[in-house]
Amino acid sequence: MIKISENNVLKLRERGVKVFDYNREKLKPNILHIGVGNFHRSHQAFIFDQVNKIEPNYGIIGLNLIPDELLREGLSKQDNLYTLTTLGNEKVETYLIGSLLKYFEDLSGIDLSEIEIITLTLTQKGYYFDLIEKNLWSQIPENSVYHFFGLILDMLKKKPVVVISCDNLTLNSSTLKANLERFFTVTKPSNLHKLKDFFVFADSVVDRITPKASPELILNYINKREIDDKVPVFSEEHISWIIDSKAKYHLRALSSLPYVTFTEDVRFYENLKLLALNLTHFTIGILGVQANLDYVYQVIENHLFRYHLEKQVFYEVIPGCDLVNNSEAFMFAFTTFNRFLNKNLTDSVTRLARNSKEKVENLVKKAILNCAEKNLRFDHLRLTLILWCKSCLEKKLDVSYETIDELFLDLRDLIELAFYDYQHFKDCLELSFKVRLDRLIPEAQSLAASKHKN
Repeated sequence: MIKISENNVLKLRERGVKVFDYNREKLKPNILHIGVGNFHRSHQAFIFDQVNKIEPNYGIIGLNLIPDELLREGLSKQDNLYTLTTLGNEKVETYLIGSLLKYFEDLSGIDLSEIEIITLTLTQKGYYFDLIEKNLWSQIPENSVYHFFGLILDMLKKKPVVVISCDNLTLNSSTLKANLERFFTVTKPSNLHKLKDFFVFADSVVDRITPKASPELILNYINKREIDDKVPVFSEEHISWIIDSKAKYHLRALSSLPYVTFTEDVRFYENLKLLALNLTHFTIGILGVQANLDYVYQVIENHLFRYHLEKQVFYEVIPGCDLVNNSEAFMFAFTTFNRFLNKNLTDSVTRLARNSKEKVENLVKKAILNCAEKNLRFDHLRLTLILWCKSCLEKKLDVSYETIDELFLDLRDLIELAFYDYQHFKDCLELSFKVRLDRLIPEAQSLAASKHKN
């Protein structure tokens, strides 16, 4: 077995791994990334690795606010190197990623003097919206991104530093900026002028399906090639990064990559990504859970499930976003379905159904609200909501309810938006328990619109 290390780069190349040819020691440690998970390592770290082959200028200092022993131990034994295997329908390639220079789990020992860019992948939970909305500032943990920004203000030497959130949030970096301003207003007002002086916040939209590194994937694509990688990552071939033009000066070398786009209009791409892809992804997860399927492609291969998904995207989500006459939106949605058919990816439906309540409140609710505001029907979105509620009552997801009444009280605003009244919601939900899934989908319009409300 060939171990991942600087000393074994040539041996890995002989095994067919696409290795980097730049000198890592000469890279500037100018990027701080917060939230070093599988997605960051398949997306931003890959992009910086690729651009370094053209213009070797970007080195990443990785920081996890929540300790990850497996990742920490794995990277420390491998010179902070790891493999990324991209799984296409017809082509599989493995890369040795060299852009991650150092990995930390606290601020001790970190030198931020060269930092020019801060990127983040925290997931929605890392923003603590629930506590912020209730003004519970004292309950925000010490290892949160808000406390972290307060600590690093005195450690940064260069300005301005560009902050780019890579999380699936509406106007993600702008939202982070607004929350930081509120946080410092309450906790340390003297930091407000530093926040304005030091940082430029640039929204972005990221896209690359990254499944869990399952034992099956590791065996088939790493171990069978006699490679020993403690922390491998797997992803689809497709990748894109849409970035607000405010960050272009700092990331100008990325313009040479075909999958990186700088734009003045992030919102257009944001709507496509969040609603056409992420909402469809979530719906696939719910359908898969209800049908006891394992993988994404199995859901897409079911013609009734695909019918529901296509109706939801092409007849409700895209019109709700005012993109009916936009050919790029339809092409994006169409190619998304083809991406989901990738059998090599073996992306589990349970992964897509994680954090389900957040996705209902941020994706399903937004899509329904878009339709309601334009007086459009949203029967398939309503059915997706019903199936999620059914899954929660059956305790098949990461959130559960004992009764329909309990569920209604917790999501009253959304249910009142989507249904004529409580009885309508209850009737639809009870019917979903009586009618088989293969009957519900073709009857979605009559099921969820018996007392149609827009």
